[in-house]
Amino acid sequence: MQSSDPDLPQVEYEDIVSGEGTLNKDLRDKEGGKTGIKFYAGDVLYGKLRPYLMNWLYPQFNGVAVGDFWVLRATECDSSFLYRLVQTDGFQRLANVSSGSKMPRADWNLISQSFFAVPADYAEQRVIAKSLAELDNLITLHQRKRESRIIRVRSFIWLAGDISGIGVSAYQPEKRRPYDRRQHQRRNVVLRLLRAMDQRIQGRCNS
Repeated sequence: MQSSDPDLPQVEYEDIVSGEGTLNKDLRDKEGGKTGIKFYAGDVLYGKLRPYLMNWLYPQFNGVAVGDFWVLRATECDSSFLYRLVQTDGFQRLANVSSGSKMPRADWNLISQSFFAVPADYAEQRVIAKSLAELDNLITLHQRKRESRIIRVRSFIWLAGDISGIGVSAYQPEKRRPYDRRQHQRRNVVLRLLRAMDQRIQGRCNS
């Protein structure tokens, strides 16, 4: 059902973190009024335009999907399981057999005529969906910790280099300090230690 209700939050491609199924902003800060497909809490939004971008969302609120979205409503399975199903390799392969070259879109005729394995028991579906959600959260948390550690170390490297004169741009020779052999050696030692620390942290995060 089409809607342009300004009181409903509006979801567009640009609002979704690709591949994560999360929002990158508070939708209440957006201006309403655009026309799209009305969805309800528990529906699954799937971006059919350039499906390889992996724009999907499992909103727990009513709103309007603006743009090329499928609004999928579970009728014979649990909605949380349906949300996980659209992320599987099998679904993605079919969705990316798209029509159009410049603006490829997933083909609903192909998807609707395809078969997917779904546990008959709703409780089992919910357990599977919950387990996958917990795994996703763990992966996301791990990635964020890794990125945070690397950013902190690299910021420290830059700060230490800047303080010691390492970070002075080679394109601004007038700002260079007079050459001091001992100071230069000390800088090299500090820089090697910081680089080793950076590599060690990256190794821990990747393990």
